[in-house]
Amino acid sequence: MKRKIVHLVTSKSGFTLIEVMASIVLLALIVGPFLTMFVQSSKTNQITNKVDDATFVANSEMEFFYNQSTSSSISQISTNPGLVTGYTPTVQNCSSTGSLCYTKTNGTHYVFVQLTPKQTPLEDVTVKVYKTAAMNQLQAQMETVYSWKN
Repeated sequence: MKRKIVHLVTSKSGFTLIEVMASIVLLALIVGPFLTMFVQSSKTNQITNKVDDATFVANSEMEFFYNQSTSSSISQISTNPGLVTGYTPTVQNCSSTGSLCYTKTNGTHYVFVQLTPKQTPLEDVTVKVYKTAAMNQLQAQMETVYSWKN
């Protein structure tokens, strides 16, 4: 046993410095692209999560206004803004004449809703979800047409 250990220690066989350096370079060439792919994948996942959250908020608000369209007429909502629970009526950024616009802060999102008359009883409903109340970074937008109760 002692002889084997002495032989291993005194043996001149092994890898040269050039062989070790070449293997390190090859390993770096193989692993490098995978590391960049993992970093890019992580960034993409973060962006996708933000968009998914904002889309979920927009979808929830769309459903709220769908329920409003089945229980109230558009004239009731325009004369009694309190029917739209949780929203504040606004004229800021309300782009069409005759439109009703509402805003709401929903935790981490700022929601802007615009109801634009089409043909009675149809209303175009646009929900925009922003990151902040400054409305400078749109994260999600949904539009549809609802038939309102007469």
